[in-house]
Amino acid sequence: MASIGPLSLIIISHQPNTKMNPPNNELPPLKNIEKSGTYILKLIKPKDEKINERFKTNKRGFSSCRLFFVDGDGNCMTKNYSVEFGKGLAMLVGKYTGKFSPEPSKEMSVEMLVQYVSPAFGRKANVELDVTPDKEWNGRMQFNYKMTKIAATTKTFTEARPRPLRTFRSKPPRIFPSMNTVVLITGYARAGKDTLAEGIFLAATKPAFHINFADSLKQACDAYMQILEVGGSGATKTFRNEAFKVRHRDFLVAAGTFARDLDRDVFALSFCRQCKRIADSHPGQDITVVCSDWRYINEYGIVSSILGGAYGWQVYTAQISTSDVHAANEEEGKSIGEIVRNIPVNLGFTFWQDSKQAVISEGKNVARQLGL
Repeated sequence: MASIGPLSLIIISHQPNTKMNPPNNELPPLKNIEKSGTYILKLIKPKDEKINERFKTNKRGFSSCRLFFVDGDGNCMTKNYSVEFGKGLAMLVGKYTGKFSPEPSKEMSVEMLVQYVSPAFGRKANVELDVTPDKEWNGRMQFNYKMTKIAATTKTFTEARPRPLRTFRSKPPRIFPSMNTVVLITGYARAGKDTLAEGIFLAATKPAFHINFADSLKQACDAYMQILEVGGSGATKTFRNEAFKVRHRDFLVAAGTFARDLDRDVFALSFCRQCKRIADSHPGQDITVVCSDWRYINEYGIVSSILGGAYGWQVYTAQISTSDVHAANEEEGKSIGEIVRNIPVNLGFTFWQDSKQAVISEGKNVARQLGL
């Protein structure tokens, strides 16, 4: 079990207004945890009518939540979390889901916070607690709880998703999901990510859309030029034009860096909103979104938490590499390396140089055998 660092802990006294349920034949009576030790605690999802009580903006103006935990014997506790100090919440969600969870941004809305925590609801974990008495309230002692260690009790991937695997120049598993699907493709520049996506689109039988994390950045930069009336539309003076984008790449990079300084998850959150809008515009249909510019580990965390967790999408990861194609720069090498080391890749492909048709063929196989 991994220890939680001191910065990730928020010590909150158990709230005095916790209601204890009367005993019945099915559930043990609820009682505050009073002793330090290790407990198998389940994170309980609030009832719909209680969501606005459990998730709200705190007095400091940050989105916050009050989470309730209970074990099989009725031992229970509540803890408060805020995006102002998001490391503790990221550790909690990550440990309970068994997946990497990025630290929530301080600008995260209450609605997005609900979506962020949702994948952990109903999950259990072995939690090592340090319990200390606080003060009495209405004649009853209250307690401070500090989670010193958390270890998930289930596997990383949920039953609804395929077992993680790596296939090199081989076929992916034969799975036919009856839900919306997103495929995240990672790899170095010029490795063939767009070409693999092209193959998926050629064989897809359901509505399929190509959405990249950088799309909203390009749209924002085009809007900037439109406001100044110097471009941003048409076929040439737009960041949708590859030659124009290459010529003015420095501006695009600077704008992206500026936005990430304000909120490191800004483009991942925008990506999820765009996917949700497209799904909403196709009611009753299963859609596929292919993203061919997955470069950062936090992007997977956001997509898996919001689309995969809150909205029930199926999330696949793919890595493509081509012989003699290496990282374009140190930053790309570090970011892609971090993904490969920390995220289970469902589909992996390695190709020789100048193998465009082979890459397209594999993309077609992915679409057919995943039922896209």
